[in-house]
Amino acid sequence: MTAFLARVLLVLVAAGEVFAQAAFELDADAAELELVERIAQVEADAGPMSADLIGPLRALGLLHEESGNDALAEVAVERARELVRANYGLHSLEQVPLIEQRIAIARNRGDTFETWNLEQSLLVLAGRNPRDERSIGIYRRIGDERLRVLEQYFAGELPAEVFFGCYYDTGYREPVAVTRSNSVFGECVAGRRSVVIRSILWEVQMHYSDAIRAALANELYASEEIRALERALVRINFLYGSIYLDGRDYALGRESLRRLTAYEAASGASPEAATGLLVEIADWDLLFARSGKLREAALETYQLALGRLRQSGSTQAEIVAIFAPETPVVLPAFLPNPLRTEPTDATTGFIDVAFDVTREGRGRRVEILDTSENSTRADERRLRQLVARSRFRPRLVDGQLADSDTVTLRYYLQAETPNEVSP
Repeated sequence: MTAFLARVLLVLVAAGEVFAQAAFELDADAAELELVERIAQVEADAGPMSADLIGPLRALGLLHEESGNDALAEVAVERARELVRANYGLHSLEQVPLIEQRIAIARNRGDTFETWNLEQSLLVLAGRNPRDERSIGIYRRIGDERLRVLEQYFAGELPAEVFFGCYYDTGYREPVAVTRSNSVFGECVAGRRSVVIRSILWEVQMHYSDAIRAALANELYASEEIRALERALVRINFLYGSIYLDGRDYALGRESLRRLTAYEAASGASPEAATGLLVEIADWDLLFARSGKLREAALETYQLALGRLRQSGSTQAEIVAIFAPETPVVLPAFLPNPLRTEPTDATTGFIDVAFDVTREGRGRRVEILDTSENSTRADERRLRQLVARSRFRPRLVDGQLADSDTVTLRYYLQAETPNEVSP
């Protein structure tokens, strides 16, 4: 059985179709004929608006989709959706799987315009059912899609969604369904890059936040999905949030970390998990510290986390792994550590370096100890700049956060070094 036939079978089983297994002992053509006959029989017995038609019509749409007949697939799926609306309500979430099936068909043929409008239909349904658990997935998936658009635009591409969402408009309107005749107009076609980034970022944050609210309404404090959403917010606030120019990148990211601590408490998580989040909050405060007061607050939070680790019975090795690993922790710790390198087939050489990590997380007194023959002055300069521009987690020396700790490491040079992502 092909993957598509397996999907069709699952649809029919979910719809309670007792003939499903027998139908899919046949090939796709025979299965299609069986579905057509089944649909005709239901229409004859229960009428053309029967809810019993929904499952077979959706399955028929899947079969047409596999055969590459998108037009017939859309007709079958859209009729199933109309039956859902007639039987379960105009704004019923039962139609979500059918809209998502339409989106899959549109994406398969590269129809970004149709995909956009179908996504707006999903957002309307979620907005009508904001406390329904099924709305979580809608908000998250469309948030993920808008994040993809943001990443592409940030990388220099120009996705069509930038025009559909009118993200160049400095007044910024909430994205709506568009038509082919007026999908681009006025300020929607050109403008400032910073406006586009800020507008798309705001929408991503809005969708993720709506998903979180729906999860909280259902008391899903132990859910991995709500944690993933909060961490996604932290990450995008760091990568793109400085575009706001008003400190929201710090405030919104910290609020997500604070909520994560509340989820851990509500779900009875381990002391280690709660302490780990304390360290993350301290990291965030130190990373964004623009005053001595905030730096001192971050250091106090580190001290509190250190005390809790000891109280919980953490071993010295476990504490060292957090506060004094061989390669110092570069903040934010959720991104790859640019100083943690390994020799690979692309390695062209190395530089041995020593530097001090201060109590405030700064890299100071960088000293080149040794280099391979083919390393260059430019390589050394880039490494010095990397250390100087990085922010580090404070180091533990003799059981205390040290005013300064000297670290040494070997930094492997690669033939091609990817550019760092930054706003």
